[in-house]
Amino acid sequence: MRLKRFVQMMLDLRLDAMATTYQAISKTPGFTDRTVESVLEEIVKAQWDTAQQRRLDRELNKSNIPCTTAHIQTIDFDLSRKLNRDYFVRISSCEWVASQNNVIFTGPSRVGKKWLASVIVREALIMGYSALCYSVSDLLETFMLKRQQPIKGTKSELMKFRQTLQKVDVLMLIGLGQSGLTQAQCEDLDLVIRLRQQHGAMIVTSPLKTKSWYKYFGNTPASDAICSNLLENAHCFELTLPAKNEPEEAVNE
Repeated sequence: MRLKRFVQMMLDLRLDAMATTYQAISKTPGFTDRTVESVLEEIVKAQWDTAQQRRLDRELNKSNIPCTTAHIQTIDFDLSRKLNRDYFVRISSCEWVASQNNVIFTGPSRVGKKWLASVIVREALIMGYSALCYSVSDLLETFMLKRQQPIKGTKSELMKFRQTLQKVDVLMLIGLGQSGLTQAQCEDLDLVIRLRQQHGAMIVTSPLKTKSWYKYFGNTPASDAICSNLLENAHCFELTLPAKNEPEEAVNE
């Protein structure tokens, strides 16, 4: 009866992981010989881990990253792929976020750019950073739509959107260079990148090598600013071969 009462109290307090763990360990041999501290440590850790996983699930959903199941343990570091394990692991520690640097993945389709970028974002979310992901085309379309909306209150919808992009710790942009941009779109993209300066970090995936970016954007002040601001203090991964041992989702891009 005492065990049931404790379990019910935990459930009433919505400490479901603690209740489940307490029920499980109470049935193990030697339970009555365990100290209160050891039991408390185990059930509190179970509740903590559950809370952290729920928070991560919420943040993954809010971030809109393309590969929510991406995890560093799934990455294929085959030598032929030329993906440096030590360098990637160092990047996954997310010091670059605190330093407000950028991470760039380039390469043709099906080499796993979005998967690797999602792994890095996931690690940032685990560490408590916020993140938001857009394809470049969706970002620029959103900018255009927000600009057309009427002002309500003290701030326009465009201003609110700009503030959102400015406040998030990590902004992930997918598919830079997949389609051509108008001069107006280049200027909007330049604005986004300038908003990120001194306010946060970025992850960018592109089918184009970084040395081709200047030609892609054309010879305009905005294009020069985009390239220089993205590539300055950037960690670049140039991928050439698809992964051999990663999930199908990893190369489905």
